[in-house]
Order: sequence, then C-alpha cells, then structure tokens
Amino acid sequence: MSYHPRLLQCSPSPPTFSLGPRTSRPTALPISARFAASVTAKRGDTAYGICSTNFLEQAFRTDRYRCDITFNDDGSWSCLIETELLVRGAPFNHRDSNTLTLVAPPRLNPLAVIVNDRARREGRRPDSPPRRIRMKPYVICLMHSSLDGRTHPSRWRPKGAGVDWFEKIHDELAGDAWVIGRVTGSEFAKGKPYPATSSERLPRENWFARRDAKTYGVVLDARGKIGWGRSDIGGDPIVVVLTESVPDSHLAGLRGEGVSYIFAGEAEIDLTLTLDILNHELGVKRLLVEGGGVANGAFLRAGLIDEFNLILSPAVDGARGAPFVFDSTEADSDQRAPLSAMTLESTRQLGGGVLLLRYLIQNDAAAR
Repeated sequence: MSYHPRLLQCSPSPPTFSLGPRTSRPTALPISARFAASVTAKRGDTAYGICSTNFLEQAFRTDRYRCDITFNDDGSWSCLIETELLVRGAPFNHRDSNTLTLVAPPRLNPLAVIVNDRARREGRRPDSPPRRIRMKPYVICLMHSSLDGRTHPSRWRPKGAGVDWFEKIHDELAGDAWVIGRVTGSEFAKGKPYPATSSERLPRENWFARRDAKTYGVVLDARGKIGWGRSDIGGDPIVVVLTESVPDSHLAGLRGEGVSYIFAGEAEIDLTLTLDILNHELGVKRLLVEGGGVANGAFLRAGLIDEFNLILSPAVDGARGAPFVFDSTEADSDQRAPLSAMTLESTRQLGGGVLLLRYLIQNDAAAR
C-alpha cells in the first residue's frame, strides 16, 4: 500500500514508505498534527465487538482495542495502538506506535489504470460511473419468398403456393418482439396522419403505454409518417422507433392512441441503439425481423442478424417492380453486408414443395 497525502486515500501497490521504529512503550506523536481520528473496539460490544478463536480466548484474549491516527503537516502520518489483553488470566496492556513517511508519490494499481483508461476512451471523468454495456437480442430474420426471391405472394405463379406458412413459423420461433419497416407498417395502420402542429411540448424521451406484454410489434418510422388508429397489431402492443426530428404533434398523437415509442437517433435510426433499448427497457431477448426488404437489408448491413429463416415456395414472380427479401435505399446501394459466413443449419419440408431453410449467420465485426 502506498500512502497518498490526501486524507484516507490509499492505493494497493508495492510499499513506498519508510517505517519508524517499533516500541512497546508509549511514544509521543508529532505535535504538528493537522487531523486525528480514532478507531475503537470493545469485547461484547454489539456494534464494534471483538471475537477470538478458542486458543486466543484461553491464552491471549483481547478485551479492548484503540487506534489513534494522526495526519501530520509534513505529509507523514502516525498511529498509536493500545490493546488491553488477558494473558493466561493476567491483565496486560500493550502499546505500539509507528510513523509512516511518504518517500514517493502514489502509483495507481493495475485495476485503477484500466478504469482510468476506459473512462478516457469514453470521454468521461475517471470518478464518474461507467457507461452501461449495450445488450443485443438474438436476431432472426424470417421471410417468405418465391424461388426468385420476391416477397409479394399476390404476384406469384402458380397462385397460393404455401402462403399460409408464415404465421405458423412466426409462432414457432417465439420471439419477444418482431420488427417491420415503415412501408410494411403502413399496411397495418387504420388511422390518418396526426396533426402537423401542436401546442404541447413533449420531451424526446422513450414513452411506454405498456411494459407487460408477452410480445411487441416494433415499427421503424424515423420521421413519424404513420397515423395508427390502433394500439396493437394482432394483440401485440405497437412500439414505434422514431428519431428526434419527429414533431411534438406526432408524439401527442401516439400518446393519445396508447402507442409506445422510443428514440434511436437524431435524424436517422441507429439500429444497434434500437436493439439495446428494446432489450433494456422491454426485456426483448429474441427479435424477429420480418420486412420489408429495405428494413431487412438495413439490419443485414448493420451486421445485426444472427439467423435467417426462409420459407421458400415453389412459385416465381418473374417481373420487375416486386420487392426482394433484402433490399436497400438508393443511398445505401453501394454498402455491403459484413457477412463472413452463412451455414445451412437445417432444411425442413413443409409440404406441397415448400421448404424452410434455416441459416446461421456469422458477421465480421471489423467490417461493420
């Protein structure tokens, strides 16, 4: 332990002070003291008592202990220890004094060095609490497509090829939440857009109408375009992912309909932050990503998908204009997903020529 001149601050590193002479006789403490403290303990005291082993009880029983500590103006500190013993039935008073003198500045122990370096990298003070570690749910992308990768069954030929399997597999995967993009989300909306202006000023803080649901329906709506007219989809409470650019009037509309919302960015949605909030706030540990193609592609390019389940129907679209399983906006068209491996974990025949392909995805963290 190396002594730090500030009051009662020490760090455990190799000794860097000198030890004064030891004596069993009373020794006067330095007169130029700037602060003193005492620690006492007494046998039988319920607050600061003394306990002994059987041997010590019989041979060297301690009845009382007192330690006076004095911090001196020259940077040293002294201690005077007085102990009342009962040695084989006979009383014995023992006194001990030491003075410790600082001979080198204190050094941070290895753990303190690590904590300080981490704080410096995170841009905070060493004595401030560390940032909470972000947690990511296990993410499964579930889609149903034709043999040419298109996702609108109404365009497939032959018609009706395995279109009833999606909800069955969705239920089997048992996610804590499922997420869709704005375009797909709009298909479930029943209301009109909320008023453009509002006199109410609302903070840009996550707001939840419910936290006790078994499953949540999450919708990415960065700029707040959807007027819901409902608070759930198939019984799953809606949670909208917004950016801070959304007007107060939209937030008021969501609250008025009992629709929860979270903020995951200032102008663009941060999907990693989205997953962290869903995990931390709602306990989501298993998330199903279910389209459309642009939303799927965004999760894929962010390196967040752990597993891909594809229901493959014996049908084709064969024409331009239909959405794909994975797609992108024009702005993201040059960005590639950080996939390093895809492993076919299982193939399952669902009947009528329909297959369920399950792939495990490995992402290259360095390429994100």
